[in-house]
Amino acid sequence: MAKQAYTITVCSAHWASNNKGIDVTSYVTKLVDNPGSNGELVFTPSNSFFGNQDPDPGNTKYCGVVVEMTVGGTTTQYAVACQEGSTLQLLPDGFLALVKQPSCGILPGKAQVFGGIYACQFGGLDVSAGVQAHMNCGGLGIWVDPRAFAYDPFVGTPKYLFVGYGTDPNNQTFKAGIDGQTLTF
Repeated sequence: MAKQAYTITVCSAHWASNNKGIDVTSYVTKLVDNPGSNGELVFTPSNSFFGNQDPDPGNTKYCGVVVEMTVGGTTTQYAVACQEGSTLQLLPDGFLALVKQPSCGILPGKAQVFGGIYACQFGGLDVSAGVQAHMNCGGLGIWVDPRAFAYDPFVGTPKYLFVGYGTDPNNQTFKAGIDGQTLTF
């Protein structure tokens, strides 16, 4: 049986520590546009991969990518993530479609969450609404743990939280962390 043709679009990609991060969507998009010799979409996130950019020298960084894949007219969004030095595959075997939480709105005077994912190398969740609700209630930090989002997409596998927030979508603050850490806003 022949393989179905597919297209992949990188919706967003971030390289961040617990303190700050950067948008690296253009670097990951280049990989998708020019895959490896075997058509592989695999890379090891590092400062050098992202043009020698280090958003937070001396601190561990995490890479999170939201991808949209279209196969046979059906489009699915999913997220993958890993810690620096680990390998990230943009087409994981058996990925989990990105599950979105219902929106809770933004309270006046509060920062807006422009994007939030909780993911591992196999997939993850869009947790933007959950993080926004936490900020709306005055939360200055959030515990990186499946219990914070009432769902664990891959039990026993470390997951990473990525949050982009602020008052201007063109000037977001990016932060990331691994299970067990607390991200402060």
